[in-house]
Amino acid sequence: MEHRRDAGIFGLLAMSGTQPVYYGIIADGIHVNELAIQLAFSANPSGAILVTDCIAALGLGDGVHSLGEVSVRVEGAVAKVDDGSETLAGSVSSMPHCVRTFSKVISKFSSKSDGLAEAMKAATLNPASFLGIAHQMGTLKEGSNADFVLVDGEANVFATFIGAIKCFQQPQL
Repeated sequence: MEHRRDAGIFGLLAMSGTQPVYYGIIADGIHVNELAIQLAFSANPSGAILVTDCIAALGLGDGVHSLGEVSVRVEGAVAKVDDGSETLAGSVSSMPHCVRTFSKVISKFSSKSDGLAEAMKAATLNPASFLGIAHQMGTLKEGSNADFVLVDGEANVFATFIGAIKCFQQPQL
């Protein structure tokens, strides 16, 4: 009798073969435990794709907000359905927030990795690779679209360029 154990998601993430394995991860400090982020990243760093579960209440601040027919209660970065339950409606965490969180988690668990560089790849190059468009997006190589964001060491956005044309600039402080 032969016994096999299914390695589950970590077996999938660690698979080596011709087909790369990608996974989306919400690194907002709410949805996914830090250890789970680190385990997934350790198993397959080039497959990490940062996503948000950000809802339309982003930027509205704490309080009760109507989103269509649903009222949500925002407290910090967490949005819950405003019906007396504790049902999570999503978060109000932006992509820069998720980049910062992912960066801190990676740096906390691994002294070998540059957390911010890995987080930026998970927000740019890895998704472009998954979509098969890394030759034109996700990097600044000759022939690419020249879409890029200028950030500081804390992933605060200072300017955004699309097709090498500045379309957003943070007001000077």
